[in-house]
Amino acid sequence: MAFTVEEIEKAFSPDNGQNSYYMHDIDEVRKSTNYAITLDYLTGKSASLQGIQQHYHLNTWNVLIPLLKNIEQPSAETQLLLNVFHDPQIGLFVKHLFCNWLKEYISSNHSQSAFDAAIQHFKQCGMTAGDIFSYFISDLSFAGFNKPEASLPEGPIKNFVIYCIKNAPKLIPPAHGGWNHFYFSLLENIRPEFAKEYALNNLISVADVGLIKYFIQHNNGAYIPDIIPNITNRQNPDIHSLQARFATAILLFQVDENKFRDLVYQMS
Repeated sequence: MAFTVEEIEKAFSPDNGQNSYYMHDIDEVRKSTNYAITLDYLTGKSASLQGIQQHYHLNTWNVLIPLLKNIEQPSAETQLLLNVFHDPQIGLFVKHLFCNWLKEYISSNHSQSAFDAAIQHFKQCGMTAGDIFSYFISDLSFAGFNKPEASLPEGPIKNFVIYCIKNAPKLIPPAHGGWNHFYFSLLENIRPEFAKEYALNNLISVADVGLIKYFIQHNNGAYIPDIIPNITNRQNPDIHSLQARFATAILLFQVDENKFRDLVYQMS
């Protein structure tokens, strides 16, 4: 069963809760060739999206995302929507909100089948397993997990995150960059060698006094012996690297003048 024209056009109403950025005057949208092609497909008048052209109006199809329902055993309507969101042209404009919807879906549906279905759609959006992992880690940090004592509830997301860390050939940074306490604690427990690399990368690139204090206190300063050689390494002549390393040395000095006075002299 397909959608009716009324169901589709109702989604364009300003009252549907969508971000106004994605709203366009329905009368203007109706004039585009893309609208006619997509509407005919969603209402069952055609079986193809052939002919869709790139146009900024394509981002208006984000308003249909709330119409999605069960993706494990999708209804005819949901399958039509999924096909639209995976169209090579439309997908470029809806990927961000569609992936966010997938993330919310598996956050409220904890079954393995829901997770597996979402993973397949992430991959259809062009994301690798590493991309999906990085996306999860970054999103979890914004969802209240960015603290050392945070722990994931048992379930498919936790299993996936642990599996990716255990089997990663190299450190995978979070998608949004920056320091992530939760990710660091996972690395310490699962891949300590990655934890050290992640700590050093962030200490030198971020140069944050709070982070410096954390590592001086964390695990009795176990990472400090590895931090110092990276700060004093003169093999990298890049001016930005030198500035970042000197800034880190200054922050160490500010935290403990007696302990790190010689380090600042050495860097000067």
